[in-house]
Amino acid sequence: MKLDGSKDYNNRNKVFSGVDLHSDTNNNDHRTSKISVKELIVRRGQPFKLTLKLAQPFKPAFDQLTMTVATGDFPSEERGTMSRFGVPDKVRRSASAKAVWRAELQQSSSPETGILTLTITPPADSPVGEYKMSATLGEEERELANLSVLFNPWCPG
Repeated sequence: MKLDGSKDYNNRNKVFSGVDLHSDTNNNDHRTSKISVKELIVRRGQPFKLTLKLAQPFKPAFDQLTMTVATGDFPSEERGTMSRFGVPDKVRRSASAKAVWRAELQQSSSPETGILTLTITPPADSPVGEYKMSATLGEEERELANLSVLFNPWCPG
């Protein structure tokens, strides 16, 4: 983990070269900055931003970025303790999946240079807890972050 809250993957000819969780900004937006600005702490039902740095261009027409978040000892789509989602979202998930997260590629992204700024939204009914977030692109899967998801009293959902 670098001082700015981003991870550096030492660019070992891999797809993922880094991630910026924007913890300071996200935690401020989610009213969790008094808890921490170094760890990502978000509220369910409210979007947050992260930036993935890839070692290659990203072509949404051909590439599938799949993200996974999971919490608990036995994560499951049916219980809502695991969600798989992507950009573009062509992810196959269980028909009984609950608490499906979403990701959107922001206009500020630069896919041709491998910089993907994503807005990620945990649903309002996602279980609160500590999550592990990972991403898969092509043959490579990379753990991106640990994050905490809290109850959101400001979310109408």
